[in-house]
Amino acid sequence: MKISLNILLLFFLYHQGFCQTQILDKETNKPIPYVHIISSGGVILGWSNLNGIMNWNEVDHLLSTNKIDSIETSHIAYQNKKLTFHYLLKKKILYLNQSVIPLSTITIDSKTPDYLVLKGFFRSYQLDNNEPKAYMDGIIEYYISIKKNKSLKFKLIENRSFKNPILFKVKIKEKGSVIVESGNRTGPPYLERKTILALENYDLTKITDTNYKISQGNDTIGFISADTVNHMIKTAIDITTPKRSYSRSLFGYIFKFVNISVSESYASNHFPHPAKSELISCKRYVKQFLSHKKLKKEPVQVESFHEFYVLEKKYISKAQFKPISTSTFLDLEKQTILHPFGKIQSQKAFQNFQNS
Repeated sequence: MKISLNILLLFFLYHQGFCQTQILDKETNKPIPYVHIISSGGVILGWSNLNGIMNWNEVDHLLSTNKIDSIETSHIAYQNKKLTFHYLLKKKILYLNQSVIPLSTITIDSKTPDYLVLKGFFRSYQLDNNEPKAYMDGIIEYYISIKKNKSLKFKLIENRSFKNPILFKVKIKEKGSVIVESGNRTGPPYLERKTILALENYDLTKITDTNYKISQGNDTIGFISADTVNHMIKTAIDITTPKRSYSRSLFGYIFKFVNISVSESYASNHFPHPAKSELISCKRYVKQFLSHKKLKKEPVQVESFHEFYVLEKKYISKAQFKPISTSTFLDLEKQTILHPFGKIQSQKAFQNFQNS
């Protein structure tokens, strides 16, 4: 009996290892984390972990309920690859080619510019309890006022959205019951007028000629470094460290924010204070736990990622901006949406709460 159990255990471990694909950089042979695998029908099958491994055993429920064959890989820094799912299942290793994103020099279309225009590619995705729930990417133009602190305006040129249909199948709220639903937190990221360092009263401590420590009070929360060869500056800040975590409550629901990390990259020689116009990319990661006061179940772990990569930069005047059809994040105040907790609420109020 013991021998049979050992054989079954070995078979199980072999099966677990067999149903994995590691995704590697074709040039460097290094693992590629957070590669999304999306079906032709828009179903998120999963994503690679920090070691570039995609475990197919974790998506059995999706495979059994969806007829999936044609799939596509998605990662901002690598070329998308289309292939069949059956082919991918047989591959122990999948190689991806890097994408070459040319950075244009900034152009000035006016002698008296009023707006900085950043056009680029964005992607965002959400995980609920480590399972992919929603994904969105696309091309967007941001219009940032350079003279006054006006609302950020943008023009969404094109985008596509995908979702995990199972995680969106939420039961209708019954009388007296409580359902914790995280909603969809994907979409274009919000860009501040200023750089991340200029938003708060951070203290900078010089470590070397190319490295500074970022602190707030007694907490070290990040670093800023310079790449003098490629003329780049990179900033990384963990706004919410474990001992700086905080909670918010709304309608009986509790949000516990345990990690908010922001990183920015600049093509700049102005170390350690680059300008917003020199932005290359920015990333934001938020991890929180969602629960309800009346619900005794484990909190839902919700993670959201937002990335933006600049492709074009220019300055324009008010006259050039006026005929452009744009939106603002505050325009959502005029709309009412189905609150992710089952109530109709102002989108602006809820968004402000989420970003607090």
